[in-house]
Amino acid sequence: MKRQAVTYFRSESEILNPNDWDGCLDRANTERAEDARPELIPTDLDIASYDTIFLGYPIW
Repeated sequence: MKRQAVTYFRSESEILNPNDWDGCLDRANTERAEDARPELIPTDLDIASYDTIFLGYPIW
């Protein structure tokens, strides 16, 4: 089996997370209550060129 190259990519919100727990919790609760979908920082990554994509994310 041929070994495939691995590309790591981190998508990030245009709005920075607070550095403290209470600030993160407040932001998460507000976004959940508003069903918010914050904008992500644009990238030139072409996901169409990949056969398999694994997605990982934090569980708030």
